[in-house]
Amino acid sequence: MDRSEKLLSCVDEEGRGLEIGPNHRPLAPKSRGYNVETLDWLDKESVIRECLRSGLDPSSVEDIDYLWAGERYADLVDLSRGGFDWIIASHVVEHVPDLVAFLRDCEEILNDQGVLVLVVPDKRYCFDRYRPISGLGEVLDRFVEGRTRHSIGTLVEWHLYYSEVEGQGAWDSANTGEPTLCNEPRSACEMFRSRLDKDGYVDCHGWCFVPSSFRLLVKDLWDLDVIGLKELRWFPTEGCEFTIALARHGDGPGVSRNQLLAKVDRELASVWVGGVRRNV
Repeated sequence: MDRSEKLLSCVDEEGRGLEIGPNHRPLAPKSRGYNVETLDWLDKESVIRECLRSGLDPSSVEDIDYLWAGERYADLVDLSRGGFDWIIASHVVEHVPDLVAFLRDCEEILNDQGVLVLVVPDKRYCFDRYRPISGLGEVLDRFVEGRTRHSIGTLVEWHLYYSEVEGQGAWDSANTGEPTLCNEPRSACEMFRSRLDKDGYVDCHGWCFVPSSFRLLVKDLWDLDVIGLKELRWFPTEGCEFTIALARHGDGPGVSRNQLLAKVDRELASVWVGGVRRNV
């Protein structure tokens, strides 16, 4: 089962879908006949320019149906035909300043049987390797505050602990290299000072997860009646990412909070490098 097949195995492929942030690699492209609309904060021309600037192939970039500028998704998308049957967002959730607001926005535009499929980087196998996992308290605080930008502290931490393996910001367990920090405290200090008097949005990974920490977070948010989506299905980490599907009719993780916490400990305590488990 390839990456797209895994994601779409959780949804009704014949239904109406929305892909958020498809960028240059849509997972359910219109060109392959999917009944899908797209939402992004950059228009097609801007995405193409970013691809060319980064040396990426822009040939798969498709038209953007909804250009997002910070409003609720329900105020932007066309709901005249009802809610969406499915939403896919790959490597999006870790970027949003307010995680709860994002999940609630998606929930609001799904129909009753709709499914939200998220592809999430596993911090053990990307440039977030040395950052702490994100906790429930911070998630709730940012929601209460109505965060629309990442804090200076988040930006500095992201910059200071950014690491690579053999020049790559993402890898998998087959890579035998050790992560190396890329930035010095002096540059982080300069970033801190440069952002003090500025209000503009700066993108970064605002959240860091291992699979069980994200599953636990979703369960806790549902138990606290903060969101109405529960875990429907999840796929373990492959490469640098794991996949989870959420829905109103989900059954949840099927294990207790204590069991999930134990899984978090195990995931954080070790990583697989070149087929050998090494303590972190």
